[in-house]
Amino acid sequence: MAEPITWTVVAIEIGKGALAWVGTKVMEGLFGTRKPNYARLQAESIKQLAVVFQKALEAERLQEATDKLNSLVRNIENYNNAPLTSLFRLHDAANDSLDLLSTLASLGYPGLPSYLVAASVRITILQELHLVAGDQGELLNIILHIRDSIDECENSMAKAFQMFQGMSTSPTAIVDKWVASFNGEGIWGRTRASVLDQQRKLSEAFRKAQLDPNEALYEKVLKEWFGIREVTIERATLAGIEVPRALTVAPNFQSWILHTGTPLHETDNTFQFTFTDWNGDGRPDLVAIKKSKTGTKSTEVHILSGASNFQSWILQTGTPLHETDDTFQFMVTDWNGDGRPDLVAIKKSKTGTKSTEVHILSGASNFQSWILQTGTPLHETDDTFQFMVTDWNGDGRPDLVAIKMSKTGTNSTEVHVLSGASNFQSWILQTGTALHETDEQYQFIIADWKGRGRQDLVVVNKGKPGADSTEVYTLSGFSNYQNYTLKTKTGLHRTDGGFEFAMVNWNGTGNSDLVAIKKRVTGSNSTEVHILAG
Repeated sequence: MAEPITWTVVAIEIGKGALAWVGTKVMEGLFGTRKPNYARLQAESIKQLAVVFQKALEAERLQEATDKLNSLVRNIENYNNAPLTSLFRLHDAANDSLDLLSTLASLGYPGLPSYLVAASVRITILQELHLVAGDQGELLNIILHIRDSIDECENSMAKAFQMFQGMSTSPTAIVDKWVASFNGEGIWGRTRASVLDQQRKLSEAFRKAQLDPNEALYEKVLKEWFGIREVTIERATLAGIEVPRALTVAPNFQSWILHTGTPLHETDNTFQFTFTDWNGDGRPDLVAIKKSKTGTKSTEVHILSGASNFQSWILQTGTPLHETDDTFQFMVTDWNGDGRPDLVAIKKSKTGTKSTEVHILSGASNFQSWILQTGTPLHETDDTFQFMVTDWNGDGRPDLVAIKMSKTGTNSTEVHVLSGASNFQSWILQTGTALHETDEQYQFIIADWKGRGRQDLVVVNKGKPGADSTEVYTLSGFSNYQNYTLKTKTGLHRTDGGFEFAMVNWNGTGNSDLVAIKKRVTGSNSTEVHILAG
C-alpha cells in the first residue's frame, strides 16, 4: 500500500484548486457564453494537474507511468505551441492518457490517488478534442470515460475496504487471557471487551491514516465528474445525440432480484412498513405496522418471514399503544442491546411535552411493554420531517435522525441527529446537505450502503409527473452529507404515494439493495415486495 504522504500531497494540492480549475474554467470554456483562450485554458489545466500527478508518481516510484505522463505533457505542450497544425499531438496525448490509466488501474488501490488525477486529465483532453475538432462523438467519449473511471474507482475502493475488514481477527480465550490481532499485530487483554477496545482503536487509527485520505479525495473528484457529466449529457442532447441509457445510469439499482406478492391484502396510509431480522435467521423480515382501523383497537405489528420470501407470518399482535395517525412514524431497532428488535414510535405533534417524543416497545415482550418514553430537545414536528434510527456515531446505541425537508435555515434538506446514549437529549449532528429543499416526492433512508461503516443518506426521488423512472441519490456519511457518491435513475418507473422504500442486504453482497413496497393497485391484489440489486 502506498505511503500516506502520497495521498496527503495529492489531496492538499487538489484542495488548492487544481481540480476546481478543470471543473469550472474548462467547463466555462466549453459550454459557457464567454470566449476565453481555449488552448491556454487547457494547457494550464493539464500542467497544473500534471504537477500534482508527478508528485504522486515520484512518491510511488512508478517509472513506467511517469514516462507516459512525461510523454503526455510534451504532446500537450507541442499542441498548444501550434494548435492549428498539431491536432495529431492532441490525439497522441489522448492515447498517452489512456495508456497511463491502464497502468494505474493495474495497481489497484495503491494507485487510486494517481488514477483519480489521471482520469481528470483525460476528461480535459477529451473536452479539448471536442472543442477543436467539432466531433460530437467526443461528448459520448467524455461520458463513457467518466462512467468507466467511476467503475474502476469503486472496484478499487471496495477491494480496499474488504481487505481492511479482514485485518481484524476475532478474540480467542487462551488460559487466563484473551488474544486477537489487527493487521498482524497481536493484542492481549484480561477480558474480551478490553481486547475488542484495543482492536477498535488500532482499526480507527489505521482507517484515519490509510483510508480516509483516499475516500476524501475520491469524493471531491467525484463531485467534479458528476458536474461535468451532467453538463455534457445536456450538451449532447441539445446536439441531437441520443445518449445510451448505459452511459447515464450507474450499475446500481438497475436489475431486479425479487418480485412477489404477499399474504397481506392491498394496503393504504394506515399501514407503515419497515424491515428487521425479527427471528434471527439472518434474513430481513417485513414488518407491517397497522396504525388504525385495527381489530385490537391498538396499533398492531404484523411480520412476514423473509426466509419464505414474505409468504408466511411469524408474528401478528396488538400492542399497548392506542390506534395512531399520521402524527406517528415507526421504525424498528435493538434499543436495549438484548438482541431483539424493539418498536420505536416517534410522536411528532400533539404531545404532552410539547416536543417530538420517542416511545419504545420491547421486542423481547413481543411489543407488550414500554422500555422508554421521553420527550426530546426537538420541537413538535410536521410533514416536513422524516425520521429514522441508526447508530450514527458508532457507540453501539441507536441514534435518532431527523430529516428536515423544507423551510430550513440553510435552504437545503437538513440532517439533525439526537444521541441515543443520552436518551435523545443531546445533539451530535446538525447540518445542511448538498441536497436542495425537498417535499413528499422524496423518501429518505439511512444505510451503510456500501458496507464501509458509514451511515449514508439514501434519497429516493419518486419523480415528478412525466418522469420516466424513480431515481436514487446517496450523500456520504463520511462528508456529513456534503458530497454525493451516487446519482442514478433506477430500473423502476416513476412512483407515487402508493410506494414505500427501504434498504436491506437481501442477496448477501456488500451493497444494500433497494426495496420498493407496492401497497395498492397491484397485479396480485396484495401488498407487493420488489427488490432492486444495490
